[in-house]
Amino acid sequence: MTFLEFPAPDGGPSNEGGPIDRRPNTAGDSVMIVEIDQAGTIRSRHGLAAGEQLAQAVAECLRRRLRGGDRVALLRDDEFLAILPGAPRHELAAIESRVRQAIDGLRLSIAGSEWRLSCTIGSASSSQLAESSRRLDSLVRLADNALQRARAGSIAH
Repeated sequence: MTFLEFPAPDGGPSNEGGPIDRRPNTAGDSVMIVEIDQAGTIRSRHGLAAGEQLAQAVAECLRRRLRGGDRVALLRDDEFLAILPGAPRHELAAIESRVRQAIDGLRLSIAGSEWRLSCTIGSASSSQLAESSRRLDSLVRLADNALQRARAGSIAH
């Protein structure tokens, strides 16, 4: 997992490297997986450099929409993991909505082609886990399952 570092909106440090606590707190830490729907097509048509351009644009978009203390990592080629410390489950819908609106409004020019991006999101909160199993990997697994359900729901419609 590659954590992306970028400055906070005020120009100060944010998303600094370093270890992440493997036990989300009981107050309500959350994670969100954001999958860029067009990423595979862009990479296959325009190559790895285009994929890198896409990743940079999405990372910048996420930086503007997430809070200063949130962490963002490139999870897989087309998926970003956002770690949202102190974001309880009841706040996830609003965070997802901000991220979805930002990505769905993102237009990218790659190799002379214009791309309008969209995303699929899965999220999870530590409140969904028993206290003894509140680990980052368990939370990511829950968010990945939510992403799979969201993806299946969008295919069904």
